[in-house]
Amino acid sequence: MPTYLNLRLQSVARGINPGTKVSLTAFNVATLTKYLKKDPSTCNDTSLLQDYQLGFSVGHAAVEALIAIGGPQATMALVARKADGDSWQQAFQNVYGISWNTGALILGRVLAAEYGLAPMEKS
Repeated sequence: MPTYLNLRLQSVARGINPGTKVSLTAFNVATLTKYLKKDPSTCNDTSLLQDYQLGFSVGHAAVEALIAIGGPQATMALVARKADGDSWQQAFQNVYGISWNTGALILGRVLAAEYGLAPMEKS
């Protein structure tokens, strides 16, 4: 168990490569919720590349929380519903039974608490 917890912490608190600028500059409820609600289809290539590294840390923590809430089958159901044509908001509502706006706020709170305990490493 200690090995898993150490590896998990390394993933969640993984620093950003030196010289890389990301859009997420603080790890509080408001900024994390805003980050989660970004629509990738409205981002330009530069902003997507800038935030790519956050998928390995913030993304890891967010998916872990979704699995804790609904089990691994729920996250797979999100993928399946998206493949069947649902928007992200529709898929989330159908799988988790709450709106994506509410879900993003809950995840933002969970992630802010997580990063309050295990801050992002400085690179």
